[in-house]
Amino acid sequence: EIVASIEEALSKNDFESIVHFAHTLSDSSLNIGAIALSQIALLLEQKAKNKNPQGVASMLEPLKLQLDLTISAFRKVLETL
Repeated sequence: EIVASIEEALSKNDFESIVHFAHTLSDSSLNIGAIALSQIALLLEQKAKNKNPQGVASMLEPLKLQLDLTISAFRKVLETL
């Protein structure tokens, strides 16, 4: 899971990997119309580019919450098909 990968990278202060994961998530989310998730991932990416461990850590809960909401919303849509 991408959040676990970000958490692992944060534990190693591997900001380059966090930037990569966050950028990928932001772009992918935008492509499927998950704007809120994309915006959170973009903020996370910016904090990682600034090598701000506290900032990155502060984005993990909002990221998890929005990711769960997005997945739930897509599951509901799929159930109607």
